[in-house]
Amino acid sequence: MNAGSLTYREIRRDEIEQSAQIIFDAFNLMSERLGYPKSPDTAPIVSRLNEYLDDTGVPGILYGGFVDGVQVGFFMLRKLGIDEETWEISMLSVAPAQQGKGYGSRLLECALQKIRDFKGVLAVCAVMDGNDQVLKMLAGYGFVCEASGVPVGQDLSIWMLRKDMKNESSCSPEQCAGCSGGCGG
Repeated sequence: MNAGSLTYREIRRDEIEQSAQIIFDAFNLMSERLGYPKSPDTAPIVSRLNEYLDDTGVPGILYGGFVDGVQVGFFMLRKLGIDEETWEISMLSVAPAQQGKGYGSRLLECALQKIRDFKGVLAVCAVMDGNDQVLKMLAGYGFVCEASGVPVGQDLSIWMLRKDMKNESSCSPEQCAGCSGGCGG
C-alpha cells in the first residue's frame, strides 16, 4: 500500500468545512462498523474546529493531509494542561474513499514529528472502543494503553493511549493497562 505523495500543512479557515466533512465521514463509517450511533451533521465539528482555530479555550493546531492538492486527511494537535510537554493527537481521520492507502499512518508520523519539533515528551490520544485497526496502528508506533472502555457518552466508550516520546517502545501485555495486549502489541 503506497501512500503516494502525501503532504501536510496547517489548515486555513476556508478549509474548515472540508476538514469537518472528512472527520464526519470517517467517524460515521467507523461508528456504523462498530454499532455506535452516527453523528447527524458536521455543524458541531465545524464549530469546534473554528474554536480551535480562533484559539479559544484550549487552542489546537489543525493540519490537513493532501495528495495532489486534494485534502484526504486531518489531524489536530493541542497542548494538554499547563506544561509544554504533553500533546494530544485528536481527530486523526482519513476520508473513507482514501482509506487503506497508508495515509493514516503517514499522518500519524507527521503528528509525531510535529510533537518532537515542539519538544514534546508525551503524546496522548483517544480511540473508539472496538477500532482494532487504529489501536494496532498506534501500538506499532509505540503507544501504550492507559485505560480501555472509558465512557464518553451514552453509547460510546474510548481507549486512552500514550506514547513516551523519549523512551519509545511498543505495547505488550505487560505494559498495557486494562487491555491485556488487546491493542495489538
